[in-house]
Order: sequence, then structure tokens, then C-alpha cells
Amino acid sequence: MHVQFDTNEIGSILEDDARSDELADAAVRSGWSLSLSGSVLPEVLAMNHERSQLARARNLLRLRKTMRSQFFIAAGFSDLVDHELSHRITSPVELDPRYGTTLYGHLHMAVEANNRTVGRLEEFSKFMAKWKAGNYPMSKENQAAGAAHWAKVGYSVPQVGALLESYSTSQIPDWLVERVVRGVHGRSRYQLQSIFVRPRRFKALLGWCSLANLIMFGDFIPPTRRGEHRLATLLKSGKNDWYDAAVAASCAYADVFVTADDNLAGRCKFLRQRGCLHFQTMTYAELLGLAAPVKSSAAS
Repeated sequence: MHVQFDTNEIGSILEDDARSDELADAAVRSGWSLSLSGSVLPEVLAMNHERSQLARARNLLRLRKTMRSQFFIAAGFSDLVDHELSHRITSPVELDPRYGTTLYGHLHMAVEANNRTVGRLEEFSKFMAKWKAGNYPMSKENQAAGAAHWAKVGYSVPQVGALLESYSTSQIPDWLVERVVRGVHGRSRYQLQSIFVRPRRFKALLGWCSLANLIMFGDFIPPTRRGEHRLATLLKSGKNDWYDAAVAASCAYADVFVTADDNLAGRCKFLRQRGCLHFQTMTYAELLGLAAPVKSSAAS
């Protein structure tokens, strides 16, 4: 079983020595493999508070040492889509080992010196600030395009609810897929229809597009009207929705996605039922509940 985490959940675990050891022990004992996606890792390490950042760096190194080959840094959402558009993949894709070697080297230097500047860990905060600044305009463009589309269609809240009742990958707007494939990834000649007829070949791409679609519905429906249909509760908006969509989609090839975010978990579970996502979503406590029992010492 392969397990991946959202940013807040793995971040809180890595700040706590006991919880980090608990996770590593449960994973080794149960034969799980774990990875942090490239969409998650920079945010996990982008801490303003130096003590918290060094704690996360230290426990990330300990997790790697304890789990050995059962742990790796995986490709993030954008890299996964590049892979999907080029060839078939069936499991989380490990990033180039050279990246890991460089990363772990910087973490080790910072931890040994008890000084994040020595390992240049402040670069993670700079990277995330730049990434968010660059993605914010695209998010706003997608938001505006979605609002314009639904306004043109003229859906009422009950009609949106009815659409969600029968939602599937076939109902993901083709213009949204086109924005990612041709606009972001520059595959101008890629046949979009081939994506829709092979949804398991494009788990990350269609997973993100379906999550983005729900975000757009949420932007379209005023909060005061979400009580008009039972599924409209999935459309609660949050400031990190677009980043969360990238995080969840980056875990498209995991067996389990761990998050404590009720809103994100609800969307992921709903989309799994609809064939748009394929992992199980659970809390950290639920994950630990699946762990193999600790073997008791034999009586002497």
C-alpha cells in the first residue's frame, strides 16, 4: 500500500518526534511505502519559524533513514501530467535521485549546524511565495472562465446539484482539460478525446480537473444558497482550494491520501465514487488503524 499526505498533515507529524517515529514504525511494520509529492514538499519546508523548520527537516531525514527504500520524494502534479501525456504510469513516480541527494544534503547541513541558513532552507519559503504568485493569476482566470461558463449556461442551484448527482469524468469541461494540456503543457496537437476515453491513464490530469470543476461550482453558488441541494455542501470555498487541488491530484497514483481537511476529504471521497479520483481518503488516525499490530515479546 502506498501512502501520501497533504501538506498540513505531514507537516504536523514531522514537527513531532514521537509522531514521526510512530509513522515510520507503523509503515515498516505494515509494509507500506510512503512518499511526499513535489507539490507537498516545498510547502512542508517553507516555514517562517526556524525551530519548526529544523524539526521538520530533522524528522524527514529520520523518516528516510528508518524506511530506506520504502520512502521517496515523488513527482508533483505538473510533472505527473507531463508523464501522463508522454507514457503510461501506474504508481507514484520518484523524482530524479539527484534531486533527492541535493535535498537531503541541504537538510543534513542545516540540522547538523542547527541553522537553516547553512542549508539554505529559506529558499523553500521564497520558492513557495513565487509559485503562489505565479499561479494566482491562472487560478483567477480559471475562476472567471468557470463563472462565465455557468452564468452562460444559466444553471440554478438544484440543476447544479442534479449535475453532481450524475457527475463523472465525461462531464469535466473539455475547455478546462484543454487549458491544462495545451495552455500549460504546450501539447497543442494532443487529442483531447483520447484523454476522456482513458480516464485511468490520466489520473492526475482528470483528478485535478474534476477538483477544479467543483471549485468553480463553489465560486458560482453563493454560500447562502448551498442549502438548496444536499451535494452543494461539497462546494464550500476556501482560500487554498486551488493549491489543495494540486496537492490531491499529485497523489493520484497513491492507494491512500491522508488529510485532516474535511472539505478536501469530502470532495476527494465524492470524486472517487464518481470515478474521477482513485485513492482512498482518510485521516491519520484511520491510517494508523490499518497498521499491523505490534508484535509482543515472547515470554521467556
